[in-house]
This record gives sequence, structure tokens and C-alpha cells, in this order.
Amino acid sequence: MDLNETAAFVSVIQEGSFTAAARHLGVPKSTLSRQVSRLEERLGVRLMQRTTRKLHLTEAGAAYFERCQKAVQRIEEADTVALEFAGVPRGLLRVASPHAMRAIWPLLDLEGFMDKYPDITLDLHESQRSIDLVAEGIDVSLRGGELPDSSLIARRLTRSTMFFAASPEYLERRGTPQTPVDLDTHDILVFRPAPRVGPWKLEGPQGVIDWRPTPRFAVNSFGLLVDLAVAGRGIAMCQSVMTLNELAEGKLVRVLPEYAMDNAAFWIVHPSAALTPLKVRVFVDHVAHAAKENLEPLLERLLPRVRHGGDA
Repeated sequence: MDLNETAAFVSVIQEGSFTAAARHLGVPKSTLSRQVSRLEERLGVRLMQRTTRKLHLTEAGAAYFERCQKAVQRIEEADTVALEFAGVPRGLLRVASPHAMRAIWPLLDLEGFMDKYPDITLDLHESQRSIDLVAEGIDVSLRGGELPDSSLIARRLTRSTMFFAASPEYLERRGTPQTPVDLDTHDILVFRPAPRVGPWKLEGPQGVIDWRPTPRFAVNSFGLLVDLAVAGRGIAMCQSVMTLNELAEGKLVRVLPEYAMDNAAFWIVHPSAALTPLKVRVFVDHVAHAAKENLEPLLERLLPRVRHGGDA
């Protein structure tokens, strides 16, 4: 048995092509092709059908991949654990985040992290859908909002304020609301797959009030929500960590700044394990430090907390 052949096959399927897998592993494409061919010859079965554009797993290939994927991941983890006895963080670190969070990556100083840990390779995944970290082999994920109960280990990085915002052009055209009641005469943009939303609990000068929006647009992507607001389509309930660039550049301005929902947070999470890999621990620590040094001051400048009577 040649485990390199199995690892080559798993990498080709995970990356989607021989070319991508060769780039990922740093080996010639021809080497991977020979390894997979030898594996099929040894097993006596066709594992994949190859066309000029796509790879298609056969029934046998799908069954083989399902069983081997976790085994290869365990071997990689074992290698990492063994190497960590030397105290050097190394290996491939898979990191996931929503599309709309790309604005904060520069604030987390990834360049500094890569300079400090040259033996770690970052593999960044952006996705709108909710990712199962364990099933998809993701080491670390950035997430916003309230976290559901799970076996993941979560570390809070900063607050995550929800607030009203619109483009200057929209406000010039339609006027600026002075109270939440005025919102009922405006086009409201919300993040939610279903058109019925709310009620929202807004913290304001009179304490917490309930307000149920009637959306003009309801979308399931924060990125699209921000794009619609910047395009002047209405007033959006935005999330702070996903709107930093637009606020800093003046593409969006805060509406009813004395009202907000400030009960969520921004997190970095990773799967629970008996021994968290050193590469994960140093990345989480680095991101937490960068968030405190760079992200929190920017949030406070762009979105200062509004203190009402009785607030601490």
C-alpha cells in the first residue's frame, strides 16, 4: 500500500482538478496523474471519470473517497502533533469566513502572521452558506452574530452592532428619518430569506422599543444588502464588521444613530479537540490581538456606543 497514492487521490477530489491539486501540493501534475492511475490499477477499479473540464467520481470512487478523506486528515493531524513537539507551528491552516467579512481581513494583520510563522500555509475559504467545520476539514472560522449551541470553541473578538444606514444620495432624495416611526415611510432593506421580519428590539433614548419593519428588499446575503444600500435603494439594518469600508469612505452614513441593536458579537471559532493544533492556537491568539489593536478602535471611531440615561 502506498499512502501517497491515496493522499494524491483525496487531494485531487478536494481541490476539484489535477491542476489545482498539483498547485496545492507543490508537485507536478503528471506526478499526481501517475499516482492516481497506479492506485486504480492496484485496486482494480475505476475511481473517477476524467473529461477535459471536469472530474466525476464513480460509485466506487465516491465510497473510497468518503472513507479515505478522514483518514488522510487524521494522518495530517498526526504529523502536525509530532512536529509540534519541536515547538514550531507549521502545516496547512484552513480558515473560513463569510463573503461580507472580507473588509476586516487587513485589520487582522494576516501579512504579519505569515511573516511570523513562515511554516504555516493559509488556505482561505469565503462562503455565504453555513459551513460544517468538522465535516469540511476547516480549522478556524470567523463568524458574526449570536452563536448557536455547539461543540465549537468560540472566542469573542469584539462587539457586533446592528444599526441603520443609507447612502447620502438616498437621504437627499427621500429625507432623513428623525424617529423610528418615520422609517415606515421609507424603503427598508433587511437581511433575511423570508419577507416577514421582526419585531426588532431597538435600544434607544426611551429604552428598548419593538419595531417591525416592512421590507422593500429582503435578502440572504449581507454583501448584497450593503450593495443595495450603497446604490441608494433604501435604509438597511447593517452589521458593523461588514460595513466598515462603506462607512469610512462615506458611501453609507448612519441613520437614527441613537438607535441600535448591540447584543451580538464577532467571533473566531474552531472545533473542539483533545489537543488543539499549535497552528490553530497561534492563529486564534494573533487574530484576537489584532482585533483588539486594530478592529475595536476603528469600530469605536465609526460607531461609538450611544449612552442613554441609566447606562453604565
